[in-house]
Formats: sequence, structure tokens, C-alpha cells
Amino acid sequence: MDIWAKKLEDKYQTLEEHTLWVIEEALKQIDNKTLQKVANISGWSTEKIKDLIFFSAYFHDVGKATKEFQNTIKNGTQSYHPLYGAFLLLNIKDFDYKDDSSSNLLVAIVLSHHSLFPKQYNETSYEFTFLSNYMDFQNKYKVIYQETFKKECLYDFDFKEVKKESFRTYINILNFRT
Repeated sequence: MDIWAKKLEDKYQTLEEHTLWVIEEALKQIDNKTLQKVANISGWSTEKIKDLIFFSAYFHDVGKATKEFQNTIKNGTQSYHPLYGAFLLLNIKDFDYKDDSSSNLLVAIVLSHHSLFPKQYNETSYEFTFLSNYMDFQNKYKVIYQETFKKECLYDFDFKEVKKESFRTYINILNFRT
């Protein structure tokens, strides 16, 4: 079963097709001067910044692999795919800024990739179900990384389930900060 990411008129684009295009476009935008500036400010290497860009592009729409988003594609109903995707990434600590688990840059980028951090989430926003085949896409990140950078991906992400109550608390902390 395909996971749809976009629908324009009667043409569909799969999540993988869309993601590969976004990765390519995101990496084209990198210029070495800005990359070095960000590295200096963050204290991270330029390679880690490139990795953050790659993984932000790779995972930005993983929340579209939910029943709720697939209904959006078919019926035009509302869903919150950035929120759903961030839910999967909360346990990935590789991009916690300054060892602060409430400042995970990967999660923040995924949550805000359509706008500044949205505050429109309510209790029903947290009710979502991932499709049975979403892990096929989710776990392919190492293959795509290697194809993109021509080197082995050394990241081993842990996609443990997070209790939705803990997730709400995390989102509320982010809302408080903005």
C-alpha cells in the first residue's frame, strides 16, 4: 500500500517520492559560509548541521503516514501531520541542543515546517494512528543517507513509542517558550 504525501488534481505523489525531492532541494540550499556560521554559533560540526538538514528533510512529513492524513488526501479533512511526525522523533536525542531534551532541533523543525510553531493543537489533535507500513519508510533512513552522502550512516535512531501524555507535556513546554 502506497503512502500518499501530495495530491495535485488527480495526480498523487508518494511519501518517498516527495521526501527524496525535498532532501535534494534542501541540500542544494546549503552554502559553506552560512553552514560554517551556524556551526560556530551552535558548537556543532558542519557535518552534524548537514545531518540535521538531511534528517529534517527526511522526517518532515513522516506524520503523513497516518490514517488521519491519508483521509485528508482523500476527503480534505483536517490533520496535523507535523505533530504526528514529531511524535515519532521525540526519543531521538542526537539533535538535542546543548544537552537540553526539551530543545530537540529535529523535533522543532518537523513541528514548524509549515509555519512558526503552531498553537492550534487541541485534545483531538493527539488522536492519530500510524499506518501499518509506516516503519518501512521510517527505517529506510540509513539507505537514503548512504545514497545521498556516499558514506555509511552512523546514526541508530530509537523510534520507541512515547506516551501521548508525555508528548502533550513536551508540546506544552514548547508552546510556553514561544
